[in-house]
Amino acid sequence: MTSTIIQGDCLDVLLDWNQEPFDLVFADPPFNAGKEYADGVNDRLPEPAYRNWLKERLAAISMVMKDGASLWLMNDTRHIGACQVMLEDLGLTFQNLIAWTYTNPTPAGNGNLARTWRPILYFTKGSKSAYFNAKADTLGQATLYHNPDKAKTHPVHDL
Repeated sequence: MTSTIIQGDCLDVLLDWNQEPFDLVFADPPFNAGKEYADGVNDRLPEPAYRNWLKERLAAISMVMKDGASLWLMNDTRHIGACQVMLEDLGLTFQNLIAWTYTNPTPAGNGNLARTWRPILYFTKGSKSAYFNAKADTLGQATLYHNPDKAKTHPVHDL
């Protein structure tokens, strides 16, 4: 299936999935941060309930991934460690943790620092992805390189 958007709770969709397994999954679930969702998602669960809710969905995702498939999972820094353990328990292989930076920070509150990045876990089904391609990319921001030629492009990295 290509170029198709399926709307609904991924658990409902994936438990009934009877088509080709996925090569790639990018998951950005609710972070249990108290956000108001139009579709009635409860984003204010007790922590154990949130983790169970998330684990059910991650298990369903892993079942519809083909061998060599990649899973990119974004979540809040409060939950990313638990997410990593869940994915490892499901038999997926950790590849990397990527720090996705953005220029419009989430406001700080309750004595916390403003958030300027989100963690993204990169896992595969099997020891490596059949589809990963780390090409050099033009950078939109300064790097730690002091050599001007190296500061323009370099291989994809984790920030």
